[in-house]
Amino acid sequence: ISIKIEKEMLDPKDNEFGHSAIVEARIGFERKALIVEAIQGVKNRKKEIRELWKHIHVPWPNYLLEQIEEHARACGLKQVKIRKPATLYYYKKPAVENRDNIPAIRKRMEEMYRKAAAARGYQAEGAFYIKKI
Repeated sequence: ISIKIEKEMLDPKDNEFGHSAIVEARIGFERKALIVEAIQGVKNRKKEIRELWKHIHVPWPNYLLEQIEEHARACGLKQVKIRKPATLYYYKKPAVENRDNIPAIRKRMEEMYRKAAAARGYQAEGAFYIKKI
């Protein structure tokens, strides 16, 4: 399952529906928990991400987590877990042309996840940030 925040595109040829994700999260489920497997902005969509911030008035990762938490509550789940970046495939093997950028990319990922988790009241536990809902 993927949760996406989308923006109607000016050019409907971008995809068959005329919409494209700006930011997204991959989620999975355990018996009583929703697992956020990844949070990411979409490549080459920085302008749209800045525009999104103007409308939601909070950093987009925080807003996306809020939407995920609401979904988890509606499903009757008891907690949300965010996988820490160091456990992710694309953290370990980023898809970048310039390998010199990898340390900076990892640092940004770690900071984004840490800040979003802290802002939403998550606690670090092992390979996850965890929040009871």
